[in-house]
Amino acid sequence: MSIGIDVAEGIDSAITGLVLVVGSPPPGGRDLDLLARRAEHDAVSQWLGAHDFLERRHLWASFEGRSAELVELFCTDDWFARSCDSSILFQDAEPIAPFGHLVRPGPAAVLLLAARGIVVRRGRLTEKSRARIARALQRSPDAWRTAEQQAPALGLLGALHLLRRSYEADHRATRYARAGGLAATALGAGPVRAKAKVLLSVRRPRQRPSVVSFSGLDGAGKSTQVALLQEALGAVGINSTAQWAPFASARRLRPWCAMLDRLSRRQPSAAASLDSPIPDPWLPEGCRDSPLRAQAWVGAVAVYNALKQWRHVLRPRPRVNVLLLDRFTPDVSVKLKFHYEYRRHLDVRWQRALFASLSPKPDVGFLLALPPEIAHNRVHEWELPELAVMSAAYEEQVELFQLTRLDGTEQPQELSRRIARTVWKSLR
Repeated sequence: MSIGIDVAEGIDSAITGLVLVVGSPPPGGRDLDLLARRAEHDAVSQWLGAHDFLERRHLWASFEGRSAELVELFCTDDWFARSCDSSILFQDAEPIAPFGHLVRPGPAAVLLLAARGIVVRRGRLTEKSRARIARALQRSPDAWRTAEQQAPALGLLGALHLLRRSYEADHRATRYARAGGLAATALGAGPVRAKAKVLLSVRRPRQRPSVVSFSGLDGAGKSTQVALLQEALGAVGINSTAQWAPFASARRLRPWCAMLDRLSRRQPSAAASLDSPIPDPWLPEGCRDSPLRAQAWVGAVAVYNALKQWRHVLRPRPRVNVLLLDRFTPDVSVKLKFHYEYRRHLDVRWQRALFASLSPKPDVGFLLALPPEIAHNRVHEWELPELAVMSAAYEEQVELFQLTRLDGTEQPQELSRRIARTVWKSLR
């Protein structure tokens, strides 16, 4: 995916002052990174909103089928204290043909912006920033000196020194070097408010990815929508991974519950009668004649599944921003009702309530609603009455798990666009 030249031309026509293109200039970049002063920032925001772009913090995205376009729009007031003279960054700006107001930052401004960036990233200098610095120094060998003269006014002198050490050392900064660099930023020359604004921009480490789940009957198109959403998120630079998180029968618990399952205490013999009951994969034999033991077992299954869902969510996934789950806690709740209430005539209301209270909730959840008759025609694993029971149970989950209900009979591409827009607006 690359940003369309028509988007850049539209933005250029909507502004009267200069706006810095701080990333790759169009049309070569994957997205369009802009830094603008307040008046131009508001004008660009207005243009993007009028052209079907959705805002999420400083990010604006437009989704159309499998394609997507992304504009990252920053305001100098958000990056630097308002008392700072941000016009420094626009000095020696270089034009970008064929635009009249979109410009490339001058060499010294490239270093100043990279200095702020290294503080925001906790002392980490990316390879992309390193290459950008090298190009700036080729354009102006005096860029370090010019930037050092301008840095105090923006509260970036300490950050600039950290940047230069990291760049010239040609290796990733250690934890202690990062801490020392942040301290140098705080103690360096410049207004206190300006330095505080820079330091407050330091990114907090992400605890876990955002969770997006898809629930519904077999054949509703969950796997298709997971794949389409993963492609759309990747197009706007969001790393995601897909995971299947189905209901678990808790068979691993049965050896630990021998008192509930008499089958676990005897070995089947070759002389066993052909009329012997077939072991129930969902309910131990020792629970069949005791409602109390059956209730205890279903409670154990509910807790087991809640822990298993948390394991899916909390598993370490470096650099993953979004976890896409094909089935999740709403599906487990439905299967608890189906396997134990519908098929085995047990009252499992308290177990389902226990599961709902213990299990993780999706940050964004979708129910792909599909009539049982259509699901039966698509997948023949379930009988029509069974699908009707599960369909009704899924409708109960919409309010409980705050799901967005979608019509699973719609065209996949149209559903994908709606899903991508909903997820984009809801992400942390």
